[in-house]
Amino acid sequence: MKNKRGDIPVMILVFGVFAICGLAILSFIIYGGKVFDGKAELSVGVLEELNSDVEKFYFYRNAGFSSEESAEKLGAGIFTEGVGGELKKILIIEKGSTEKLSNPAEDLIKKDCKQVLGEEILKIAREIKEEKNIDDSKVKEDTGAESFECLVLMLAMQENSIQHCKEVKDNDCLYCDGKIDEVSKAKGDERSYGVMQINLAVHPNVHVENFEENARYGINYLISNYREAPQKYVCKDVNYSGWQRALRGYNGWNVQKGEIYCWRDPDNKKEMIGDQDYVEHVLSKKDLISGMFSECGGVSEGGIKVTYKLII
Repeated sequence: MKNKRGDIPVMILVFGVFAICGLAILSFIIYGGKVFDGKAELSVGVLEELNSDVEKFYFYRNAGFSSEESAEKLGAGIFTEGVGGELKKILIIEKGSTEKLSNPAEDLIKKDCKQVLGEEILKIAREIKEEKNIDDSKVKEDTGAESFECLVLMLAMQENSIQHCKEVKDNDCLYCDGKIDEVSKAKGDERSYGVMQINLAVHPNVHVENFEENARYGINYLISNYREAPQKYVCKDVNYSGWQRALRGYNGWNVQKGEIYCWRDPDNKKEMIGDQDYVEHVLSKKDLISGMFSECGGVSEGGIKVTYKLII
């Protein structure tokens, strides 16, 4: 006769393992890793991957590796954050990105900042949309974006990767707010500043160092360039209308003092002036924004899906 008592410790151990794994996953979600707003759910596959990574992390650490070494083996990162008035070590694991992180801890914090600033831009854009009665269906028809505010995020991603400051300091995404010397500038351009790259030479009265004013001005400037009728962009011999025309206008039509300039040297057409594929570049950000912000179309396979944090 089989001794069932011998099975009891095994069963307790099995249930204990499942309970610990469940708590580990729950701690990820409760601590704020889930960036979805309730419209999207975590799939079983993502949860399984997450559980596997947690188990691997503790396996490496129990094998004698440091927390930092264990995280590095997973392509994850560790940083310190204030939690409940105390400094705690946080393990951050990103699921769904196809990118290889050069500096996991630093890069994942930056992606958290894109989420934080992106949510603020969504709020500002939504408020302006309601004030000006902008039709989302027309935006989607012209650009494929789920809404006006999603189009704004696509533009912000193209302009400066949804980043306002030169870097992230002490996990503060807006440490530079109000400090123009700390605000991000375009590469090779000493005049365009901040999250939506406002050019002070063209827009001299904007406090570009202020995140909200920078974003609001950029959004309103995009709207000011909207026209239903098509306009030819001579440098590409392409007509843009509606919200695509607004995007082209945001970047410029390569016109200076009534003259069109497409090339640095018109006789030797090797170096173009400006981003002549700007509209197409903005539209190509749709999947990335969809992956980061569920209201912009849900999770896409190619985009950044979600970042999880675990107190260790």
